[in-house]
Amino acid sequence: MQINLLSNKKGVITTRQVEIVSGEWKVTFENAPDNASAIFKNSKNNELYRLLAEGSCIVPLSFLKCGEINITITVPQTDKKKDKGLIWHCEGVTVQQIGDSKNLLISPCDMDIPSRIAQIETTLDGFVRTVASFEKQNANLKAELEKLIEGYDID
Repeated sequence: MQINLLSNKKGVITTRQVEIVSGEWKVTFENAPDNASAIFKNSKNNELYRLLAEGSCIVPLSFLKCGEINITITVPQTDKKKDKGLIWHCEGVTVQQIGDSKNLLISPCDMDIPSRIAQIETTLDGFVRTVASFEKQNANLKAELEKLIEGYDID
């Protein structure tokens, strides 16, 4: 599974297809900084910490219990005065057992999609309004500039 770490400190699963896992589960984090660690928290509130190697880590099958897994990426604090550390809260995944087998089905937890869409649309509307305001200011400044240079011969 691949998760893209965004500049807004959220992680979005970019591979939306369901994965069938029979051994270890590999997770790759795009844009992961050096020294980053992943924290996985399962439905029984057990936590698993993994240091990322080249942006990836492995989660053992024994940790993956049925239910939801929350994922957080952290970079430890390096300088107590300047750096507070970095944290990305990633989309969670849902784990289901396939029948009586040891295979697990892992899929993005899409239960919050409607609220995420509303949040994105609200943010987008803010950007649209800001751009419209800038365009209006630009038109006003252009009109003022034309009035100021009217009558001057500028070559």
